[in-house]
Amino acid sequence: MNIAPPYHMVVDESGTPHLAEANACGFALAVAAIPALNQEAVLRQLPRRGDGSYMKASDADAGDALLASALKALFGVTGFGASVVSIDPANPANVEAIERAEQAFAPHMPSGQRFPRGALVRGLAVQFALARCLALPIFGAPLSFINVTLDAVAEPEELRRVFRESSMSANEICGVAIADMSWKHVWEEPLLFAADLVAGACRRSLVANAPCCRAALHEAEDRGNLVYNAGFKSIDPASFARGYDDKR
Repeated sequence: MNIAPPYHMVVDESGTPHLAEANACGFALAVAAIPALNQEAVLRQLPRRGDGSYMKASDADAGDALLASALKALFGVTGFGASVVSIDPANPANVEAIERAEQAFAPHMPSGQRFPRGALVRGLAVQFALARCLALPIFGAPLSFINVTLDAVAEPEELRRVFRESSMSANEICGVAIADMSWKHVWEEPLLFAADLVAGACRRSLVANAPCCRAALHEAEDRGNLVYNAGFKSIDPASFARGYDDKR
């Protein structure tokens, strides 16, 4: 049986995952799938600032046309793909969904500790986006394992441990083993900039006038290199389970 080459999944986000904030402007999380053999090719397509450092989607100079050009270059790399989950943090229904998730995670937490709600939103989005990404047609053959790197955030190691265990268990249902899951800063793993650009471009296409980004995203989606929900959604815990079921 043919087996696809190893893939590195990098995860980053745009916007705030904290629910019910008065100034909430949406939250988008991207998983970028990068074949191990083409990591250098991906890095070459990332836009840079004047000082040579990699550019983030939130940079003042990262305009609509520039981001769209970067997206086209990234999705032009052989084997590159991505999935994006976008969530409306201001939707009251999402608060109720996260409360149910808190109850589900409670037995796995040390006594007296709770998952911060922002971490739960992020965690659920990561699991769903990974499942959706693994269903992309870019792989051409079954994946045996993946490595996952997430942008380092403030959650303590205990929370990361619980999330790592739940994520690895969930993705075993998809038939793909997570060989390693780690949290790194962009200066430690510059491939994270690829996920940052995809997440930032998707959120911008939803909250701002960004016709170039929107067109580039639709083009990647039509080619089968991208899957995303075009609009900020309510959190539906059942949909995460359906994501895994769809892959089986």
